[in-house]
Amino acid sequence: MQTNDYQNLHTGSVWKSLLIFALPIFLGMIFQTLYTVTDTIIIGQFAGKTALAAIESVFSLTRFPINFLLGSLLVPLLLFHSIMALKN
Repeated sequence: MQTNDYQNLHTGSVWKSLLIFALPIFLGMIFQTLYTVTDTIIIGQFAGKTALAAIESVFSLTRFPINFLLGSLLVPLLLFHSIMALKN
């Protein structure tokens, strides 16, 4: 007997599906932020102001595409679920 090991995002509560979908992304963003903060502390203590400015500029460049893509994917998903809920 085979079992399906995937989560169906088309059925059930929208918020539960959204949480299941977004939780790994959120955890990844937390780990990336912790890495950047740790890197900032170490570089700030040992390498100086120029190196610290480089780390901060890279942090902004890496966060922009992640946040843009996350917003671009979640807004249509929420709109789709809202429209489908109104049709039912």
